[in-house]
Amino acid sequence: MANTNIVKDLLKKGYLIDPSLTKLLADEALEQIPVVDLLLGLGPPKFINTDFFVANLPKIVLEIRKKGLGPEETTRAMSYLAKFVRASEIDARAEEQDERRQHEHFLNKAGKVLVFEVKEPKIKKIGVEDFVACFRDRFLTLKSFIHEHKLDGLTSIGKITNVRRVLSVVGMVSNIRITKNKNLLIEVEDLTGKISVVVNHEKTEVFEKAKNVVLDEVIGIQGVGSREILFANDIVFPDIAAKEKKKANVEEYAIFTADLHVGSDKFLEENFVKFIDWLNGKIGSEKQRELASKVKYFFIVGDTVDGVGVYPKQEKELKIKDIREQYQKLAAHLASI
Repeated sequence: MANTNIVKDLLKKGYLIDPSLTKLLADEALEQIPVVDLLLGLGPPKFINTDFFVANLPKIVLEIRKKGLGPEETTRAMSYLAKFVRASEIDARAEEQDERRQHEHFLNKAGKVLVFEVKEPKIKKIGVEDFVACFRDRFLTLKSFIHEHKLDGLTSIGKITNVRRVLSVVGMVSNIRITKNKNLLIEVEDLTGKISVVVNHEKTEVFEKAKNVVLDEVIGIQGVGSREILFANDIVFPDIAAKEKKKANVEEYAIFTADLHVGSDKFLEENFVKFIDWLNGKIGSEKQRELASKVKYFFIVGDTVDGVGVYPKQEKELKIKDIREQYQKLAAHLASI
């Protein structure tokens, strides 16, 4: 019976096992050997991989001999472990040779673009349904923008009744023409139906808007009418609705900055001190000082100090090489505000 308890016991003790090791550890050749105790005695990392096992194999073999197992069990275990090591070495050499071949291949092709794979696009014949889907998607997207505006009595064209009332619709323009009375007649449609919209030339502001409408454009129309015809009082285009800005009773400002990197030789300390002097109202024109006096909030959104050991050879770019001193320097500057 295969010795599957080794893997289970190691998992229970909080260790992760490289999948390539599970088959080895579950082999019945190791059945009589206390593998778990041997591995734990080596102080393994939380993730036990093949490299760790092979590197510590001499110690494992030594401990097996100390256990005083029968000669048959010991021979089987040693033979199996030796076979495993040879297989690992062969795999490692093969992987190294493969990497070398790839490296040589790239060296030989230096300066050229190598195409390893070309995925041919699936060619599909375009039909009417594709155009319909395109226009439908465009209509729904632009419609969502128009919905951000406040439209009275917004409804779908197909739901309009014969009762005259105030209403709004969103539709795509399918036809535009000028009537005998010099009014504009615009036909619009949505996913539920069509309706004719009259824009009276005497309503100058709306008429000027309507003159800019083009075929296939998506617009919103507010007006009065019924299922037969709609008289426009306003035309809404699919721009993003401007939201009313909320303002405080007093004029105050917030300042945002980032990436000070105190401690680095790139830290612009002289400029930062000048900035603080401006905040404190010590420098600048009269208008600039007045603006500084209204600053109530100062946000530093990241990288206040440069840190230590963040990347290789960082110490060469540090004026302050102790992170505590970096923060002390930052604190001294901020305390002066």
